[in-house]
Amino acid sequence: MMDFKVLGSYIEYAQAAKRLDEVMDAPPGSPEAEERKILIQLFIQFERDIQKKSFYPKEYLNKALLLLPALSVVFATPQ
Repeated sequence: MMDFKVLGSYIEYAQAAKRLDEVMDAPPGSPEAEERKILIQLFIQFERDIQKKSFYPKEYLNKALLLLPALSVVFATPQ
């Protein structure tokens, strides 16, 4: 389990995206499933922070577009 409290940079964002990919298929109730929930919350907070700054660098957009398919699977899965 990775210890993320906040995603403070694009490097941490990329590391968290890689970890999310690793734990995406974790069974419900497992430690990895809990980690998946935390990672998703961190992504949401990171994106809110970026929106407050009112800029979308090309690097951010490219990474966000790569992450969208993974997030759509998580939000479509019943709990």
